[in-house]
Amino acid sequence: MLDDDSEFVRFWAARMLLAMYPDRPDIVSPATVGTLLTDTNADVQGLGADLAIACIADPIVSLDGLVPELRSALSADDGVTGKRILRIFAAIAHDDPEAVRPALPTLEGFLDDVLTASDAAAVFEAVATEDAAAVSDAVPTLVDCLFADTIAVRTAAAETLATVGAEQPSLLESQLSVLLTVVEQPHAGVDAVGDVLVTVPDAHR
Repeated sequence: MLDDDSEFVRFWAARMLLAMYPDRPDIVSPATVGTLLTDTNADVQGLGADLAIACIADPIVSLDGLVPELRSALSADDGVTGKRILRIFAAIAHDDPEAVRPALPTLEGFLDDVLTASDAAAVFEAVATEDAAAVSDAVPTLVDCLFADTIAVRTAAAETLATVGAEQPSLLESQLSVLLTVVEQPHAGVDAVGDVLVTVPDAHR
């Protein structure tokens, strides 16, 4: 029914799946969630997101299997459900940071978008809290975002870098000169960079 030509049929099939989970986990798979999230109908996509959240709250469906489907849905997103999918990633990251690591390269592309920066940064923050080294590849992108035109992007990047610095200061040592430049410039939203600098050892100042 999820591949029916009728949006009405797909919508009600999605509603039934959501209502039946987790009592009937056998009828839900990561692929099922992915199908809903990539549906052409925004309401069906929304039900897919709700089902993904239900899977996280009651992890009968493997999170490892769910992440690739979410990643594919995010790559194909037309802007309607992107923020919602990023919030799902953040929820997974808080419960199981290791599960979202394969998706970090994809999520990095959302750090400089004013509409998604805060949600994408929340994923990196959650992972960094458990394993800062896992987000090391994104540090240059986060630093670049400190110079973004919009305060939302700058703030999200600064707060994420502060978390990385608090967990593993050495990851920011190569960016010290740039971070000092940011502090010297009157950009709103980068106050957290001061917290970053406090974490960097004196030997690298």
